[in-house]
This record gives sequence, C-alpha cells and structure tokens, in this order.
Amino acid sequence: MSGSYLTAMTRSKPSAPAVHAYTNIIVPRKFNSVLDWGSGKGRDVIFFRENKLRVAGYDPYYNPTKPKLSPKYDCVMCTYVLNTIKTKRRRVDCLREARKYLRRDGRMVISARSKVSLDKEVKDSWSLCGDGWITGRETFQHGFDIAELVEVAKAASLTPITCFCISSGGVLLVAGK
Repeated sequence: MSGSYLTAMTRSKPSAPAVHAYTNIIVPRKFNSVLDWGSGKGRDVIFFRENKLRVAGYDPYYNPTKPKLSPKYDCVMCTYVLNTIKTKRRRVDCLREARKYLRRDGRMVISARSKVSLDKEVKDSWSLCGDGWITGRETFQHGFDIAELVEVAKAASLTPITCFCISSGGVLLVAGK
C-alpha cells in the first residue's frame, strides 16, 4: 500500500465538501443515504450519521471493508482522495469503482486540492513525481483545476453538473451518472 493514508486528516468538524453536499444537495433533494468513498478517519461519516442519514464509509487503510453494492446510495462523496493518487488512470479507476455504488438519479460529490492552493504550499524539500509532488511526509499530492477534474469525471463515465472552487483551497465537482 502507498502512503496515501498518511494524508488523512484528523478533523474536529466535518469537511467543507461534506457540509456543502448536505446543505445544497442532500437536504434539497431529500436524499437519505451517503457513501463516503475514501473516508479517512471517518469524521464526515459521523456528520452524516448525526444528521440521520444511512451512511457508510470506505477507506482502503482505515476502513478496508467495501460496503455491499445494494442498496445503492443517493450520494457518493469522494473528498480529497484523487489528489493523493499518482496517476490519471488510477484516479479514473477510483471514480469508476465509486460510481458503482451510486443510484441512477443520485449525485457524486468529488473534491480535490486545487492546483493554485497546492502551488502555494510547495516546499524546497518536496520533489516532483509525475504530475504531482512527493511531500516531506512521503505522501503524493496533485493539484487540480476545474477543467482537469471535469475531464477525470467524464473519463469515469460521470456527467458533470457543476464544478467550482471552494474556500478551503479545493475544487468541488457535482456529477450524476
């Protein structure tokens, strides 16, 4: 296993993408189930559960048992996962796998570190690796712009609905099947 699990943050509150999804997608669409794909240490899972949703989390390191494919989920979150994956092919594969859990009329919410945000944080101790950086903690980081995140989603057979930059230094994309 790569060291991507080292990028999982310990959060005291839910991520900005989770709050956005809950407020702007889950509640208005009356969704009642969420899968957090790449859930890390699980803070967003707790947030969704506290809000009375049927929720599951999957993370290859912290929670490695994949959920059952049925029933499908109204919303699949992929929060700051793609930016830790070293190749475009594996990023697309990650989204394709997560897409299997999404209901036909559901929404996938994908967020990743923005290129602008990452470029501001690059340090002399970091080394170039493919289209990203190996950090001082030996983790991989890749920054996305809106066009690239849309391209990866389309390659995974998702239909982008909206994509924008968020205040936490990321890019957020909402997609359907």
